[in-house]
Amino acid sequence: MSPKLLRTSSDQFTAEVVVEWKGYITVRIGRNPRAVNLYWQLVDPKFSQLELGFESPSGRLMACSVPLFNGEVEEQKARGFLNAVPGTPFFDLSLWPPNVSETKGNRSHHIEQPGRIRLLKDENLLLIVIKDDPPLKSVLYADKLICNFGENGELLALGLKGSFPL
Repeated sequence: MSPKLLRTSSDQFTAEVVVEWKGYITVRIGRNPRAVNLYWQLVDPKFSQLELGFESPSGRLMACSVPLFNGEVEEQKARGFLNAVPGTPFFDLSLWPPNVSETKGNRSHHIEQPGRIRLLKDENLLLIVIKDDPPLKSVLYADKLICNFGENGELLALGLKGSFPL
């Protein structure tokens, strides 16, 4: 189960995107040093890992990283981002334990799910595909990150705007 969109707001944030190679992709978006950070990971230990960080209790996406990717980056025209509406996505954090902010162990701040991502690239976008379903809604977040959502608000893909040397 991928993270689900709860709501969007018009809050403005700045994103820092670093893409050095297909196994080192990071995005940081307006971190709050006082917030509790919760992490969702999609992991296949030999193929790929995607980690998304959320502020608690708000559910705002504040980080994305791909520290492992052993697949091929596919050259393909990314579709589904033409009508992205500017906004800040907030996600449903009900998957985490109810008192996560009071827990001392770091593992309680993580939810790990088995699975693989795909990376698609065109001249102006690097797409991290979680699920291949057609998007029904797209949100342009911090002017550099596009979030695609499916029928039930589940996160399908993240698009990083820019030209990256992959």
